[in-house]
Order: sequence, then C-alpha cells, then structure tokens
Amino acid sequence: MPWVHVVVRKINLLASRITVSHAAIPQIHMPAMTINFPVADTTRLATLHEGDEVDIQCEHRGGAVGVVNFRMWR
Repeated sequence: MPWVHVVVRKINLLASRITVSHAAIPQIHMPAMTINFPVADTTRLATLHEGDEVDIQCEHRGGAVGVVNFRMWR
C-alpha cells in the first residue's frame, strides 16, 4: 500500500476515527478531499494532534476505506 500525505483536521478517540485532508489517492480511486476515516490502530491515534502532518496507508475493508497504518511526517 502506498503512503499518502495528509493533514489531521480532527481526532475522535471514542469512535476510533480521524478526519484528514489529503491529495488524490489513485490506488483506491479517491479524489483530493477532507474525509473521516476509521482507524485500525487506536493506540497510536492518541499520539496525534490537529494540524499534524502524517503519512497514512488506507485499504478497503468490508466495503469501506480505513486507515491501517500511519507515520509522522518529517
């Protein structure tokens, strides 16, 4: 899975979701947008803050796109 650069807009720890702004993700046929994704690894979700720039990896799971990995952008 390719890494996609995003900016964190909102974090919802209770729902295990993150809202991000991102460029187009051609591998999953998604245009540039701000979108809310479910996050698989909620323990690391708590380390993020609004405005952080991170790279994420997404994949289709059960008909929905979700974040399966992320790393801090440097």
